[in-house]
Order: sequence, then C-alpha cells, then structure tokens
Amino acid sequence: MTPVGWEDTKRRVRERREAAGLPVRSEEQKKADMDRLAAEVRAHRLAEIRQEQTGADFGDTDYTLT
Repeated sequence: MTPVGWEDTKRRVRERREAAGLPVRSEEQKKADMDRLAAEVRAHRLAEIRQEQTGADFGDTDYTLT
C-alpha cells in the first residue's frame, strides 16, 4: 500500500464531493468558519474566567423561595 499525503487525501475527498453534487466549502468559507469558532471559544473561556474571578457559580444557584 502506497502512503498518501494529507493534501492528496483532502483533494480527492473534495473531488468526490463535487462529483456527487454535495456542497464544498471554499477556502474563504473554511477560514471564516474557523475564525468564528475560535471567537466563540475565546468568548466562552473569558466568561469562565470572569465567573472564577467573581466566585459566582451560576450552575448551582438555588432560586427556591422560602
């Protein structure tokens, strides 16, 4: 079995998707999606840090009225 490089594998998958009429994202779309995901991860991490700094634990807050 001949070793196949990652770029060649991605190219073949892209060609198969195009031939099958399936949607194929452009490089610009992939970059935009990756940037959006990275921004979401950063925002989530910042929220976690703020929560740790304030000592708030919103997940275990008891809102029971007594």
